[in-house]
Amino acid sequence: MPQPMMRLGEYVFSLDTAVYQSMSRTSKYNWAEQARIGRNPSLQYTGTGADTLSLPGIIFPTFKGKLRQLEAMRAEAEKGTPLLLIDLYGLNKVNRNVLGYWCITSVKEKTSDYLAGGIPQKIEFTLDLKYFGDKL
Repeated sequence: MPQPMMRLGEYVFSLDTAVYQSMSRTSKYNWAEQARIGRNPSLQYTGTGADTLSLPGIIFPTFKGKLRQLEAMRAEAEKGTPLLLIDLYGLNKVNRNVLGYWCITSVKEKTSDYLAGGIPQKIEFTLDLKYFGDKL
């Protein structure tokens, strides 16, 4: 049985479900601009913005992953609640990293390499998340 990679709510990323190929995290920092006569505007730090994560990946449903994985991701998104994100790099709880609560903001899908009956052999996806916080 393949080692799980990450868990978002009830959805587990692994070779048997969906494998994300990379993870991009963007952190924002807010600065308010104040106009000044005859000078460049001054900036005042007003705090952090929400972090975002982008998880692009691939599912090969005829090999592993099955056809309904994106439906499972969308079902998690449609709950309309922040989901706990935990990386599962280690086999025990000591190596796990709780990343806090995240909201799914979009699920993108691209299918290709079709078999008879329109069954795709390759499903590319991107899951976009926005940070909610450490606690609900």
